[in-house]
Amino acid sequence: MEYSCVLNVYAFGEFQISNDVGQLNLTMLKSKRLAKLLFYFITHHNTIIPLSDLCDYLWEDDESSNPIGALKNLVYRLRTVMKQVWPDQELIMTGSGTYFWNSQVKLIVDFEEFYALISSVDDKMDDLTKIDHYKKATEIYQDRLFAHFDYDSLIMQNSMYYHNVFLKMTKDFLKVLYNQKFYDDLYFYSNNALSLDNTEEDFYRYEILALGQNNEFELARVKYETAKYILNHELGVLPSDKLIKTYEQILSRFLPANESIDKVQQDIVPLQSKNVLVCDYGAFKNLCNLELRLAQRHSFDSTLLLVSVNVMKPFDGHSKIFRDTLNRGMDRVEDVLIDALRNSDSVSKVSPNQYSCLLSMCNIDDATLVIERIEKYFYRGLKKNDIYITCNSQKLGSN
Repeated sequence: MEYSCVLNVYAFGEFQISNDVGQLNLTMLKSKRLAKLLFYFITHHNTIIPLSDLCDYLWEDDESSNPIGALKNLVYRLRTVMKQVWPDQELIMTGSGTYFWNSQVKLIVDFEEFYALISSVDDKMDDLTKIDHYKKATEIYQDRLFAHFDYDSLIMQNSMYYHNVFLKMTKDFLKVLYNQKFYDDLYFYSNNALSLDNTEEDFYRYEILALGQNNEFELARVKYETAKYILNHELGVLPSDKLIKTYEQILSRFLPANESIDKVQQDIVPLQSKNVLVCDYGAFKNLCNLELRLAQRHSFDSTLLLVSVNVMKPFDGHSKIFRDTLNRGMDRVEDVLIDALRNSDSVSKVSPNQYSCLLSMCNIDDATLVIERIEKYFYRGLKKNDIYITCNSQKLGSN
């Protein structure tokens, strides 16, 4: 079929419609309702649209004494803007009680191409062909769909749908790259995915795997610490066992073969050990197991202490104000524990609102004094009364 005009629609990220004649972007529309109307025509460019459907969409929550008249005025305004860019083209056609996109004007829509590429991938396809398809799809997905249309529920639903498609595709893409040992590509595309969604743990895991394979151990450590911070502060979760084990496997390759004992000691023993040891939960569990064995062998008691941060007001647990308040409390608790505990003790974050402490060679009665010191340090100089802590202690190894 021959077309009178071909237009490219870029809806992932910075929206625009363009060809070699000119381009139309959101700034030129100057109206949220006009932008919504254009969105609807693009997503329904292969169908005939009843006026009633457009009225229901555009005035979903607003009363209008004459929605049909208001719609006709809105379509006129949209046509006027389009004529400024493509004066020789009639893009929106009028039917009997309907509107429709001119079938002589072809639209090449990025989200339709994106979905077609992903849908073409199946289990029978070889990995190299999959990689080619996934690379093309990734190039298309620049950002969330209609990124600046955050004021409309239907647009947001579409945006979330395509973003979930992108996440699912990228996880399979990274898995294939890892299996094919394309580690440079693995790092590049996992890093690219994190720039679009920095809360997906699998993206960090593959990024760390790629760095480990390329012996970039220091950068892998930085990426792991970044992952821990983002997962905690954005989602309120700790790294999964899968991510922790991946990182530990990378660390195990840090020292080359045939190192001297002096080199090993320099790597594992800090120059100064004046403060409590703050460590990952995996390392903390190993320390507790070792402490329990020593306690049973040499007949001394150690105590496990749990410090919980509580938010005073009943905020929504997923709200930003709740997360900010909780994070502020957790940061304060960590500082307090560093000051209040001995250098022989160990501390680890065990949940988004809790720290666990191993009080080495400290019985349950002496632990009461430690709790009093922690509470004293925590509340001293506290400017806001929106957080408080609770402390529970138990003999290590008791049920």
